[in-house]
Amino acid sequence: MSTVFDFSCIKFGLFTKLASEHYGSKLQHTNLVWCKIRIFLTWILPCFSTGYLILASIDRCLSTSKSQRIRSFSQIKIAHQMTCIPIILYSLISSHLLVYFNLRKRCSPTAGTYAFFLSLYSIVWTSLIPQISMFIFSLITCFNVQKSHQRLIHPIIQNRNRTDSQMIKITLVQVLYSFILLNIRTICFSYSLLSTNIRKDNYRHAVASLILQISSFIFYFNFSKSFYINTLSSYLFS
Repeated sequence: MSTVFDFSCIKFGLFTKLASEHYGSKLQHTNLVWCKIRIFLTWILPCFSTGYLILASIDRCLSTSKSQRIRSFSQIKIAHQMTCIPIILYSLISSHLLVYFNLRKRCSPTAGTYAFFLSLYSIVWTSLIPQISMFIFSLITCFNVQKSHQRLIHPIIQNRNRTDSQMIKITLVQVLYSFILLNIRTICFSYSLLSTNIRKDNYRHAVASLILQISSFIFYFNFSKSFYINTLSSYLFS
């Protein structure tokens, strides 16, 4: 599911961004409905992808536990039941975007208090909480794997665990790259929002705009990483 939303994020978010900023499309800044829909989707699609990566991290953590009861929760049936949680959760929590983004000179958030709130929302809810969650579950997974290597294991189970280790490796690498790529964008975007009312000369404005654009493309690169990580980090996909 994470890969599906990675693809959707690139197809919708990146292509509409290019159309607006480089190919002369003015729809986002002239049509209120499209302004709200695009902002909402470009925020929640990446959140969906990150949400499913968190679930994958939790699943890897559960599957490596020494407790049979905890390992029993790592099942395809349970995974299917959990798939709706990121969609419902992020859609409800991000619904404020549909209210507070409006057309002024361009499609932008309401200035003042909401701009500050949006900056905190971006840092805390879409960056810190997901990244810390993935980091914690990844550490627990590494600890569980290290413990399992110290135990004598039947050859058949050992082969299965080798496959599980490859899947765990893929998940951990994805978590690491997501942590780096997403936080670059979050920091730049938050600075852009918080410095809206600060007077800047043309040079500072140009530098800030360039950094924001670079961070934006780095952000979208995060959602094209799955294929390369799967191929380079595991023999299962080579």
